[in-house]
Amino acid sequence: MHKQKLADSAGLPTTFQRKLIFLLLGSNVIACLMNMICMRAALHVPPASDPVDVASGPERVVLPGSAPEVDLQDLDFYAGPKPLATTPVAAERTCGPCSARIHGALPTTQRHSSAQRAESCTWALREGMRLSGAIDDAPFPLPTDAAKEFCFELGETCKGIACRTKPGEDEERCLLRAGDFVAGPSGGKEDRTHLKDCSAELGQSPGSGKDCDDVDVGNGDLDGDDNDLYSSPAGAGSEAGRRRDLRQAAVVVLAHNREEDLKACLHSLFGQQDAALFKFYVSLDDPQAGASMAESARVVASEHGLDVDIWNVEKRVADESMYNRDVLNWIETYTTAKIAHHYWVAFERAFMEHGYEFAIFVEEDLKFSPDFLALFRSTAWLLEEDPSLWCVSSWNDMGFKVSFSDECRLFRTSYFPGLGFLLPRRAWLRLRDMWPDAPTMGWDYWMRVAFRTEGKECVIPEISRSHHVAEHGSSVNTEKQRKLFRSMALAQLPNTCSTSAEGPPCRQFGDVSYLREATYERLLRAAVAASPQLALDDLMTKANAEVASEKRECLEQHENLGTFESAEACAALVLANPDCAHEFQYPPAEPSWGCRCCKLDKAPGKPHDAWNVYIARRRPPDPGEAQLDKGQLYVVPYVFKDFDKLVGLVGLRPAGTLSAIPKDVRAEHHGVFLGRHLASRAQVLLVDRRSSHGYLLPSDQLRPSEGLAVVPAIGRDMSCSETCQERGMRCDAEQLHFVNNCSLLQQHFDCKFCAHQVGEELPVYVSESSNMNVGQCLVTFISPMKCDPKHAHTQRLCACVPA
Repeated sequence: MHKQKLADSAGLPTTFQRKLIFLLLGSNVIACLMNMICMRAALHVPPASDPVDVASGPERVVLPGSAPEVDLQDLDFYAGPKPLATTPVAAERTCGPCSARIHGALPTTQRHSSAQRAESCTWALREGMRLSGAIDDAPFPLPTDAAKEFCFELGETCKGIACRTKPGEDEERCLLRAGDFVAGPSGGKEDRTHLKDCSAELGQSPGSGKDCDDVDVGNGDLDGDDNDLYSSPAGAGSEAGRRRDLRQAAVVVLAHNREEDLKACLHSLFGQQDAALFKFYVSLDDPQAGASMAESARVVASEHGLDVDIWNVEKRVADESMYNRDVLNWIETYTTAKIAHHYWVAFERAFMEHGYEFAIFVEEDLKFSPDFLALFRSTAWLLEEDPSLWCVSSWNDMGFKVSFSDECRLFRTSYFPGLGFLLPRRAWLRLRDMWPDAPTMGWDYWMRVAFRTEGKECVIPEISRSHHVAEHGSSVNTEKQRKLFRSMALAQLPNTCSTSAEGPPCRQFGDVSYLREATYERLLRAAVAASPQLALDDLMTKANAEVASEKRECLEQHENLGTFESAEACAALVLANPDCAHEFQYPPAEPSWGCRCCKLDKAPGKPHDAWNVYIARRRPPDPGEAQLDKGQLYVVPYVFKDFDKLVGLVGLRPAGTLSAIPKDVRAEHHGVFLGRHLASRAQVLLVDRRSSHGYLLPSDQLRPSEGLAVVPAIGRDMSCSETCQERGMRCDAEQLHFVNNCSLLQQHFDCKFCAHQVGEELPVYVSESSNMNVGQCLVTFISPMKCDPKHAHTQRLCACVPA
């Protein structure tokens, strides 16, 4: 491994020289000169004895000869060098992309908001001209300032905005455009095209010393009463903790047989500017491709001046006396079994054989942002100080381009994300004792259950630091899935952390102390309490429904949107669903049949006496009607059955990706997750009314019913309706949500493991010896739970209430 050192400070100008240059050349030239010097410093490798005073922070270095040589044996396994007894001198500072000031209704350290940065772009007006190329993910016309901000957030995807004021409306509204050129006159439609130029955008690169607002890393420099909100309880997190860095940890790449994907992944990984601070392994589980894959890995590592070790994973051979036929078949033939085994071996080797305290795990089909490793370096100390945290992941399951833009904000999530994550050894020591023989729904879904059962969470970024690029794989097989992953954002912040083994601790994300459990909960509760509350209907665009064809249905239906009291009520959701045509079918005399939107270009169809086909049309707001403010955070309470309606409204299901992945609530923190109202660009905090953390007012919170009895079925193939009736009670399907957890199942059944599954009869215990899940307790993240279903292999756990 190559280890870069900080540049010899003798190569830097003295304070007197810097002042003289400033006087002679002016501030612009001195800024350019200092950047050149910093580039030289980053490339120069000085003698090994050059010491650095870590205790002084990133703005101080120690001159040669002023302190004893650092002995590598004195370095903490996890941290940088111990503080040296020296008198350090000040050096020029460079601001990081994120500051030490924690601010905002939802905490962030971002220096400049998207709105501020968009305003610093120039927007050249082209009257009567039009940009070509609509943007699928931005179907709604927006007010001019909101459209500019959204266009800025989409980066190079958006070239400008096309605006128009409709007759009878006062406000200009704009659509985003992706075209590379002005297509020509608009044909008298009076479009006003604004061409975007953000080449001199505010905050494009780190600032210089006088502009920094994070000289002292603390609880944030806030205004007014916010200081009390962001301050930490006494003793909660030490300054020493925030100064630690992650160095010489393992990075393990799990690969199968996709050689080109592996090479691209390794180039992205080894190209990280601080890659030399880590130890790399490639773990291979396909013996036929192993030799070629290993050679490619070594070649790529050599090109980057790094070393890589190869692990070979042998096929799992199951003891036939221990498992039934279905389990043996799963182990032998299922892809989920092979992947689960590969992860088990990788975890065991990293933590048990090599003894790493921390290890990062990625897969061969990922690429990474410039600050991928800096994310883990900036946050690893939290895993030591906060026992409620078990991982840091580079992946946000909800991190779509249309929804998120803050590259500095980090979240806590109770939904294990995978796809590039840091795990501590202490977590694995517990997980290995819980690991099931057959995680039939996948190792990652089992991890999600385990994390929730143990009350643990992960740290994730608002904007992902890893990106799924493969066109084919175990979880990427359809165009919908490929489109979903292409819709994910990938951060582009430069990595500003030291590349030296003795450099200052990494603070790429500024002060991340707000992620400690008690602080995060306090801030989240304050945000929910202070934000205006909306209903689901408030997120929908006001719409009218015009009859297009009576007694007729769609040529081809796209989706049943649910039951509505009128066609007008359904029209609003049709407009909010990017996968729906504006035509839909609705049965006026039979509303319980549901409202069905038509597939694009597939209406109308065959005759039917009960259905009419309607066209949904956007209705202009009434005079004085309140509009959502894009600068305001709103709270929307929800229950799981509303989730499908919500995701399209708040930018969490891109157009054309319906059913691309399972419909579980991802990236959530105990039922709370963030979205962006597409029609206004306002941030929306979705809060589960059944959350066990009770974030809402009592009048909005759903709690277990008084008199609720949690009752196990006495045998297999018995429904909850039958179980409750035997006790003189009735089953309440709404209360099944409160018994859908492993802890309650473990109280009533002898669960060998607990895992996720799908099915309307869940939660259950599998007692049939021939079933591949025998001995497991099963919960669900996805399925609607009902009272009447039953299964011949399982015993249900029921929610019974007084009849």
